[in-house]
Formats: sequence, structure tokens, C-alpha cells
Amino acid sequence: CLQTRDGLVALEPLRGVPLWKKTDVASRVQIFGDREYLFIVETDSDKGNTSFRAIRALDGSAVKVPDNTELFVGAGRWEVFGRKLLRMDEDSSEKVIRVVDLVSGKELWKHKLPDKAVMVRTLSKDRIGQVTIDGKVTIWDPLTQKVILQTQLDAAQTSKHLDKVVSATLLEDDDSVYLALRRPNDPRTNTSPS
Repeated sequence: CLQTRDGLVALEPLRGVPLWKKTDVASRVQIFGDREYLFIVETDSDKGNTSFRAIRALDGSAVKVPDNTELFVGAGRWEVFGRKLLRMDEDSSEKVIRVVDLVSGKELWKHKLPDKAVMVRTLSKDRIGQVTIDGKVTIWDPLTQKVILQTQLDAAQTSKHLDKVVSATLLEDDDSVYLALRRPNDPRTNTSPS
């Protein structure tokens, strides 16, 4: 699909000829999906409201899905995996990671972080984790909920390492994994995973 000033146009991939066109899709939307469904999230910055809808990828016809608008508003971060949405909420008193099927509206997985735990972000969108106050680090694949990495910070240094930490980022190369812990206004660890 291509987003044009005239709306959303689906092209046949081999010949490039239009299959269908939707003129009711604004130019400032986020579109994602899989081979069956496309999801459209539209935010009207003037009015401050957000809308969510789904269409069939094959013909552009509307699909009745639960209203998932609340998943796309607020300060939480989200990542999309086809029809599954990974939502990470850190701004409330409860820090929560959840995976939701956008077609059914069902919550497929929910993990509430323990009290005072810090959410671990990664540069790879298929990983998420936590560091608990006692220094236990756990990284999951959010789609399978399988643990990818489980380790422990140096027990003698845990309280020093975690003092005033507000976020954590997991970095990795071919040989090692690194955990960057960021304190407020600490330019040495100013990482911004997208």
C-alpha cells in the first residue's frame, strides 16, 4: 500500500497496477498490519483525539474490530508485529508490558513489573525486559514470552548500580551483551531506542 495525498492505494506487486483505493484515509496516519489486515491509527492534533480502524488488505473493505484506540494514546511506548501490538506502560504507578491481538482485542500476554523494577528497552523491537531492585535482569521475546537472557548484576555493586536509575537499555554485539543504566540528566547514557 502507498499513502498518497488522495488516500491509500494498494498496488499489485508484480505489475504495479492499483487493486483498490481508499479516499477516506488522511495523509497524517500510521498504517501497519500483516497480509490479511491493515490497521490505521489517525491522530487529529487540532482536536487531540485518536481513532483506530482496520481494513482487509485484499480489498480495502472495513473490518469490525474492537476499539483499540486506548492502546495508541498516552505516554506508553508501542511496537507492532503484524496484528499483534506490544504496549509498554511506564508512566503509571504500575509498570506493565502487554501484547494484544488487534483483530480480537484479546490480551495475549501481560507482565506487571515488580515494585521498583526498571523496564529494559532494547534496540531490537523483539526484546523487552526488566531489572529488579535486587539486580536480576530478565529479557523476553514478547511474542513468545520466552526468556532470552537471565542474569544477575554484581551482587556487591547492585545497590550502587541501581541507585536513582530511571531507565535501562540492553545493547549487544556478536560477543557480548551490555546493560546501560541511566539516571536522571545523565548525558553519559543518553540512549533513545526507537
